Amino acid sequence: MYFRFITIIFNLVYTYNKSKMTRSITNGVINISSVDGFNQIVNTYKENLILVDFWADWCAPCKSFAPIFQKVQKEYYQKGVIFAKLNTEQLPAVAEEFGIQGIPTLIIIRNNKGLKKQVGALNGQQLRQLIEKYL
Repeated sequence: MYFRFITIIFNLVYTYNKSKMTRSITNGVINISSVDGFNQIVNTYKENLILVDFWADWCAPCKSFAPIFQKVQKEYYQKGVIFAKLNTEQLPAVAEEFGIQGIPTLIIIRNNKGLKKQVGALNGQQLRQLIEKYL
């Protein structure tokens, strides 16, 4: 009886920790398509460093930054850095909440707090340096 109780507790703890680990990192750039989606990412990954790229379809610098953002995401996946994109035309309320006035703008978030707002497209080296500063 005692052994069965310990086994049940172990399985519950193992299952909880396993689900927690799989939630902590996502591979690939996340496309945020709703306010609820934004809130879910910020709350689910709050202990991780989160980079949100605010962009729009018509923005040429945004289009040039997109492949850089995606490439650097692959480099920082193992370190638990979360990369997300938010189209300001689809979610103007979120962009307004962060005071986005020009795009592309990168917001760095951890523990539900904005740590840095970076306006303008970055090259790969600049983006890596920015991430390393907050890791």
